[in-house]
Amino acid sequence: MKVDLVKVSPVEAAEMLKFNTMNRNLKKDVVNLYAEEMRLGKWKERTGEPIKLNLKGELLDGQHRLAAVIKSGVSIEFMVVSELDSDILPVLDTGRNRSANDIFVINSIKNSSSICAGVRTYITLNSGIYSPGKSSGSTKQKLSTTNSELLKAYKNNVDFWQNSHNFSIHMYKAFNGVLSGSQILGIYAHLYDIDKVMAKDFIYQLCTGTEITNKTILIARNVLIKNKLSVKKMTIYYQLIYIFKAWNYFRNGLEVKFIRFDPDAEFPKPI
Repeated sequence: MKVDLVKVSPVEAAEMLKFNTMNRNLKKDVVNLYAEEMRLGKWKERTGEPIKLNLKGELLDGQHRLAAVIKSGVSIEFMVVSELDSDILPVLDTGRNRSANDIFVINSIKNSSSICAGVRTYITLNSGIYSPGKSSGSTKQKLSTTNSELLKAYKNNVDFWQNSHNFSIHMYKAFNGVLSGSQILGIYAHLYDIDKVMAKDFIYQLCTGTEITNKTILIARNVLIKNKLSVKKMTIYYQLIYIFKAWNYFRNGLEVKFIRFDPDAEFPKPI
C-alpha cells in the first residue's frame, strides 16, 4: 500500500476516472453538490478519506469526488492510497455506503438484485435466526449480514444461484407473486441443502398447485394465497411457519387435513 498527498487537477481526475471499472453508477446530484462546494472554496481537504486505487491503478473509491473536480474546474488536494488489493472492495466505507447489491453489480453478477436478496434470505434461514425464538413479540432477532458474507455465499456456488434464480422466477410467475422471487430463491436454497430432489418438487408443487403428491402442500398454498388477497397480511415469518410445516409433512410422507398454527410455539425447523 502506498499513500500520497496529491493536488488533483481536473485533467488528472479525468485520467483516474478512465480506470473507473469497479464502481456503482454515478449519482449526479452528489457530484453537483461536491462541485459547488469546491467552486465556493467550501470543500474540506485532508479529511482522512482517501481516493483508493488497486494494484492495477483501477479506481476503487472516489469517483464522485473526482467527477466533482472535473465539473468544478478546481484542483483539490486528496490523500491517494494506491496499490490496494481489489478484494477489499466489499468492505470499503464510502460517503454513501455500498449496499450488498452495489457489490454484486460491481462484481458483474447477473440478476444481482434478486440473487443478492435470495442469498440474504438463505443465510438468515441457515443461521437458525427463527428458532427457537417465538413467533410474536420482540423475541425474533434480525440477522446482520455483511457484504462480504453475501458475496462469499454466492461465490461458493455460482452455478447453483444462477440456475436457481431462473427456477425461482418461473415459480414466482406461476404463484402470481404470492411470494417474491427472492423469497422463493432463499427458501428453495435452504431446503435444497436438506434434500435436493424433494426441495425442487416441494417448491414446484407449492407455487404451481399442480402435480400435488401431498395434500398438506395444497393447504399451505391456499393459506398463502388467501393471505395475499387479505387486507391484513401475515409477515413472512408466519408464512414460513406454514411453508416449513408443510415441508416437514411432505418429507415424512404424512398428510393432514389442516395445519395447526400456534403463535406461541417454537418455529418449525425444516427436517
